[in-house]
Amino acid sequence: MQYVVMDLEWNNVYSIKRSGFMNEVIEIGAVRLDEQLREIDTFSHLIKSQIGKRLRGHVRELTHLTNEDLQSGTPFTQTMAQFRKWIGNGAVTVLTWGDTDIRVLIENFKLFNGFDTLPFLTYYADLQKIVQAALHLSTTQQTGLSAAAAMLGIGEDGLSLHRALDDSLLSAECLRRVFSENLVEQLTLPCGEEFYERLRFKAYIISDIHNPNVDPERMRCFCDQCGREAQQKSDWIFTCRAFRAKFFCPHCKRPLQHTVRFKQYYDRLDIHSKTVYLEPPKEEEQAFKNAPPRMETAMKL
Repeated sequence: MQYVVMDLEWNNVYSIKRSGFMNEVIEIGAVRLDEQLREIDTFSHLIKSQIGKRLRGHVRELTHLTNEDLQSGTPFTQTMAQFRKWIGNGAVTVLTWGDTDIRVLIENFKLFNGFDTLPFLTYYADLQKIVQAALHLSTTQQTGLSAAAAMLGIGEDGLSLHRALDDSLLSAECLRRVFSENLVEQLTLPCGEEFYERLRFKAYIISDIHNPNVDPERMRCFCDQCGREAQQKSDWIFTCRAFRAKFFCPHCKRPLQHTVRFKQYYDRLDIHSKTVYLEPPKEEEQAFKNAPPRMETAMKL
């Protein structure tokens, strides 16, 4: 099995055809590795902009590309045809740092080629997940490429970060430092219909308290001091992307606010909850303590 570590640069532009903004790919870089992770070849192309005529300021600052550079590139469809030929038909796993590059590439394929699958993609692995797993890092926060390289003791001298080829070379070195055949195989996905369904699925915050995935057990509030269950004193409201309600601990005589957020992903549901002390205005404190407990954990929408 060979590996192709790929990186893209893109420019956020307004598409009249799509009636909205999109990320137009402006550069692709990749490095091919053999089974021993030795470099075989590299691929680097600027892509001529067909939608946006000017680079956004932050893109110019990060990449040091100019508007003239973009016009000297080759069109997207031609570039990707060359890239597909470069990858070939053998057993290849394509890796990117995070799956955003793949999502952006699919978006561009759909616009310019009329289909939302990648013909050169047979197997795919998210290198960011591989490195985070190897370093036993939390998956709740995404680790950037530069940060991961620093953790692995990889220098960036001689590399132009935020340029596609150099970022792919740095990513490839990260792969070498943490490589485990079992780990890579475990996180490698075959690129069939389920793969694309997963990518098309947009994670969302659940805002309807009657949604069947809202677990009533997670709506219970326990005092952050004594650990005993608190009494609910208000209806649930949905605000700031989470459900919130007021509670009161009869043992500690403390008013509390319990916050629960449900986020639905393609194959999992993330639930985050937090309980904090809620200091009420003094004139309301006694009335709050004397309020009867709620009998339901429901909210009218």
